[in-house]
Amino acid sequence: MVVAACGRLDFAPISDGGVSPIDGMTIDGATDRPNRAFVTPNMYTAMLGGLGGADTTCGQVAAAAGLPGEFVALLSTSSVNAVDRLAGSRGWIRSDGAPIADVPGDLFINGRMLNPLDHVADGTRLSDGAGLNTWTGADDNGFFDPVFGSCGDWDSLAGSGAIGLFDRSAPYEIATSGGQPCASPGHLYCFEIGHAFAVQTTVANGRIAFLGTATGSIGVAALNAQCQTDATMAGLAGTYLAAVATTTSSIASSFMPGAPWRRVDGTQVSASDTAMFDGTDLVSFINQAADGTYLAGQFTPNTKTGATSGTAVGTSQSTCADWTSTTGLGAGGSPIDTSSGSFWGGTSADCSLTYPTVCLEQ
Repeated sequence: MVVAACGRLDFAPISDGGVSPIDGMTIDGATDRPNRAFVTPNMYTAMLGGLGGADTTCGQVAAAAGLPGEFVALLSTSSVNAVDRLAGSRGWIRSDGAPIADVPGDLFINGRMLNPLDHVADGTRLSDGAGLNTWTGADDNGFFDPVFGSCGDWDSLAGSGAIGLFDRSAPYEIATSGGQPCASPGHLYCFEIGHAFAVQTTVANGRIAFLGTATGSIGVAALNAQCQTDATMAGLAGTYLAAVATTTSSIASSFMPGAPWRRVDGTQVSASDTAMFDGTDLVSFINQAADGTYLAGQFTPNTKTGATSGTAVGTSQSTCADWTSTTGLGAGGSPIDTSSGSFWGGTSADCSLTYPTVCLEQ
């Protein structure tokens, strides 16, 4: 018998869901189920023993959690690109079953990442307090990052290595345009390979949330009108408002109690209506426009918010004088970050520049 496999060489035999490999034969492109992926709960210095050592670590963590299959660390080296380590496979879900990405390119700059890779192998969500930095050695295309490097191809404590952050959307979960010293600790992303199984979004009930059209300081009424226009042009029913604070009101106060929010593709964003604003970490990020276009990697991931949290009233400075001034720095957020603090108040928004707002169905 001649068996051909595409994508990678030297596969180890894979056992999936209790199905043993036949005569030690490698399984590539199996269509029985999606691949699984997780972030390691522990952090490691960059002296990982090269790609082989990192892969062994992923395999050991997976085995301890009872996950079958072959796992590789999503790392780039000076001769191997992280994206190529996934070639030949398709469809990844988290260990809790939530979809992450359908094809490897979804994880990178122009991709379509569906949920953050913030769960460990046993299905538990990893807290931001565990430290977000995750070794990748990759740029936002999943290629080797020559600027921040790969710590002697993951076998050295000298120099630096490129990192990503596990609580956000593509491409920032892989590449932050930054790195850290190789002696510092970082998590690993572990991806199963060997299966080709298309994954789609999990559709939840709730009100719709999307990223509105970028605008300048045009006043609250005009920001609300722009959200409504975006929704109407995309065929979305309902009333939509810009999620911005003013000098007399918080973001939360503009929205009536009711259902939680979801993205245009149906992905749940908040666990409840109050969890959208009260400091609870979000279930997923907002990386879609009203028409369903995935925007992560295609815009500066800052939005106007006007406050440090979803429940805080703004100031004249933080709201750019209730969104009428082009002078100073207002408060901004990062909608592709599931940390509530960063989502609503993690960045600044130059009052003289155009930024989108998060638009929420009323």
